[in-house]
Amino acid sequence: MRKQTKLVAVLSAAALLAIGASMTSFAARGWQEENGSWYYYSNDDDYVTNEWKKSGNNWFYLGDDGAMLTDTLVEDGNYMYYVNANGAMVTNSWVAVEPGDDDYEDNAPDHYWYYFGSNGKAYKAGDSGLSIKTINGKKYGFDSDSKMVYGFVTEDGQKNQDENPFVDAMYYFGDSDDGAMHTDWLQYMDGSDLSSTVVDKDYADMDEMWFYFKPSNGKMVKTEAGANLKTQTVRGNKYGFDENGVMVYEWNETSTESSATKSGIKYFSDQTDGHLKKNSWIYAVPTQEMDDATGNTDYEDDTSRWFYSNAQGETYKNVIKKINGKKYLFNEVGEMESGLQWVTLADAKTSTDVANITDDDTDESTQIIEHENDANEALYYFSDNGDTDGSMKTGKNIKIELDDDTFTFGFKTNGKAYDYRNDGLEDKKIYINGILQKAGIDEKYKLVETPNVEGMKAQYLVGTSGTIVGTKKYVKDADDNWWSVDTEGVVENHGSDDYAKDLARCASQNKTAVEKTNNDGEVTGYTCK
Repeated sequence: MRKQTKLVAVLSAAALLAIGASMTSFAARGWQEENGSWYYYSNDDDYVTNEWKKSGNNWFYLGDDGAMLTDTLVEDGNYMYYVNANGAMVTNSWVAVEPGDDDYEDNAPDHYWYYFGSNGKAYKAGDSGLSIKTINGKKYGFDSDSKMVYGFVTEDGQKNQDENPFVDAMYYFGDSDDGAMHTDWLQYMDGSDLSSTVVDKDYADMDEMWFYFKPSNGKMVKTEAGANLKTQTVRGNKYGFDENGVMVYEWNETSTESSATKSGIKYFSDQTDGHLKKNSWIYAVPTQEMDDATGNTDYEDDTSRWFYSNAQGETYKNVIKKINGKKYLFNEVGEMESGLQWVTLADAKTSTDVANITDDDTDESTQIIEHENDANEALYYFSDNGDTDGSMKTGKNIKIELDDDTFTFGFKTNGKAYDYRNDGLEDKKIYINGILQKAGIDEKYKLVETPNVEGMKAQYLVGTSGTIVGTKKYVKDADDNWWSVDTEGVVENHGSDDYAKDLARCASQNKTAVEKTNNDGEVTGYTCK
C-alpha cells in the first residue's frame, strides 16, 4: 500500500517474556505458555477469555478458548482491532487483511486495508455509511465494516459494482492499494454503454471521460437529472458536467431561454479539453438543431462554421457585432455569415442570405438586383471567403462576382450599400442596391433608368467609370447613338442618325433646333438658333 506505515515487525515468543514484569513469573494467576500458546489465568485459576489484557505498554487479546490471538482481526463490541504476530494490539497503523468468507464483493481485491487509531480501534463509518479520516495529510474513506473504500463511492459509502461505477457516485478514492481521496481531474477510459439525458450524448461515442472532484471536499461535480448543466470553474476556466458527473464537450444547452442576440447553446471545446470557450472564435460543426433552424445541411455534411462567444460563453446571433475592430454578421443560430446579405434592421438585425444571387435576380443590362427598397433593410457585404475572413467590407470599388458576371459595388462606412433611392447621387455616380451603374467598355455610354422615386430624376447617361455625363454635352456611343444631357446629366434627346446628332447638339447648347430643307422641301438637318 502506498502509505507511510507498514505492518508491525514480528517478535519471537521469547521476546514476549520481556514485555512486562507480569509475564516473567508464573504463579497461580497471570500469563502462562502452554503448548506454544499464551494464556492468562484469573484468580480462580480459570482461563481469561474474550478479553483484553495489558502487559507493559501493550494490550493482548484472549480468544474464545483463552489462547492469546496473533496476526488477526479482533471484533470486540462495535469495533475492529488488530493484533500483530506477537499478539500486541496495533495502533496508528495500516494493516492489509485478506478477504474472509463473508466478503462477498464482486471482483474482491487480494486484501482490504484497515487503519487502527491511537486507541487501537479501526476507523469505521457511522450511520452515514462513510467515514472520512485524514491520515498523514491525506483523506481516506472507511465503510461500516471498517474497510478502506476505493474507486467510485456513493455519499453513503456504497461501491457500484456494475460496468458503470461512476453512476450515483460522489467520491473517488483511488485503487484498492491506495485509497486516498481524489481531489482533481480524473480520466476514465473504460467506456460506458449509457448516455446522458441532460446533454443527449452517448458515452459510447467518447474515447475518454473526465470527472472533477472538488479540492475542498472531494465531491464530484454534477447536476441533477433533468436540470441544466452544472458548471464549475477550475483554474480559471469553466467546465460543464452532466447528471453522472461526466464533463461535457462541444455544443451544449446551458439555459432554457436565450436573448434575441445571444444563444443559450455554448461551446465547451473538445473532449480532451472541455473548457467553455469565451471571448473567442469557434470553428465547429453546428448541431442538428441549428441546421433545423436554418435549413442548412452543415451538420449532415460535417461542415464547420464560424461562431463567436462573449465573456459569458454565449454565442452571438441575429446581430452585427464589432470584434477586434471589425464587424461581423451572425445569423439566427449564431453562424457567421459571409457574402452579400440583406439585413433587416428593425428585427434584431436578422439576416436573409442572398449570396447565391442568380441571373434572374440581377439584370445584366440594367445592373440592378431585383429587390424592393425597404427602409428597414440594407444590403451588406461580409467577404466571400467565410473560412478565413467574413468581416464587413466598405468602399466604392468592391468587385463581387455574381454567377458568371462581376459587378462593382459600393458600401458606406457603416456597411450599408449605396442606393440612389435613399442616398441620391454619390460622387456623381448612381448605385442601386449597391451596384455601380456604368457602361461597358464596348458601350462607351449607357442610359440608366433609375427606379421611379418621387422627386428624383428618371434617366441619366453614364460613362464606363459610372460617372454621369453632364455640362450640356452631346456624345455618341458605340452603337452610333447620339445623346444630349443637361447640366445634371439628365437625358434630353437621343437617336442614331445625323438628325439625332443635330438635335442632341442643339439641346446641349440650349438652343432651338430649326429644320433645314432642300429644294424639294425635304428636311436635311437642323440648325441651332
